[in-house]
Amino acid sequence: MVRREPGQLTADAEGFVLVGGGSRRFGRDKASFPLAGKPMALHVTSALQAWLDTVTLVGHAATLWDCGLPVIEDQVRGAGPLAGIVTALDHAQRQWSLIAACDMPLASPAQVAGLLEATAGCETDAVVPRTPDGRLQPLFAVYRHTALGPLSRALGSGTRRLATALDSVRWTELAVSDGRPFANVNRREDLALLR
Repeated sequence: MVRREPGQLTADAEGFVLVGGGSRRFGRDKASFPLAGKPMALHVTSALQAWLDTVTLVGHAATLWDCGLPVIEDQVRGAGPLAGIVTALDHAQRQWSLIAACDMPLASPAQVAGLLEATAGCETDAVVPRTPDGRLQPLFAVYRHTALGPLSRALGSGTRRLATALDSVRWTELAVSDGRPFANVNRREDLALLR
């Protein structure tokens, strides 16, 4: 990987952090949950801001706390992360959108840089990481603006599972050697695993 100075764009890209989930298993809003002195979503946001000059929060939960970042409301509430991705892509002004869930507080600038570099010369609609445990990570992935139409149609037809919606777009898998930055917090007990 070519080392670049933080803040220098490596692709025609912007960032979006999904903060609109119901957080039912966690028991309260995860995006605003304080972790190491700041809301969980801002850990993810910081990783994106190291390489992207524009990062926007997507979802109704963003209106519950003021963090100085732009906020857009989910176009379809209660429809899961696919709705957040469609909202982000519909709002996007650049060719690529790095879209991340708010519950991955170990996200790193290196992880972001790797994804952005994978877009160079890429002809598909998305670049989706696969972690060493074999799991796809569509909630920390890069989507080209061309994915908007197919994903929007999938959402409109009632699809809620992101893995199912991915079948409607052409995507490239990016194998990553370290799955730790993709660790997500679904329950309170998951917080202990991050330490």
